[in-house]
Amino acid sequence: MKTTLLEKSRRTYMSSIPADELLSAMKDLTPKAYQLLMYHYSKNSGWNFNDLEIAESLGISERMVKQYRRELIEKDYLMIIKGKVDLYFIGRQSVLDFKAPNEISRHKEKKVDLIKAEEELATVKTAF
Repeated sequence: MKTTLLEKSRRTYMSSIPADELLSAMKDLTPKAYQLLMYHYSKNSGWNFNDLEIAESLGISERMVKQYRRELIEKDYLMIIKGKVDLYFIGRQSVLDFKAPNEISRHKEKKVDLIKAEEELATVKTAF
């Protein structure tokens, strides 16, 4: 009787990047910013982003990592929420999905403020 031992394989993490995002990022970003985006995609969740390590991996300076990160943020490919643990939203769809409810919430607050202002104005008009 032959015995087969199953070896526990090393866990691999694969990012699924939508093809349309890959193509739009190639058009929207500078080559090094695109590399930085792919670097971020290549890491598993819970990974700590270290500028020095990223710079060494991409063959650029830490200052350039910060510059390309700003480009990713400005073009909605990256969003970082600072806190006890920084949250990274990587990819345009993740960023826009996170921003959408917050934008709706801000618009609702403005609408409520506008309604209150109109009510106060109506009250002042009837007082005179």
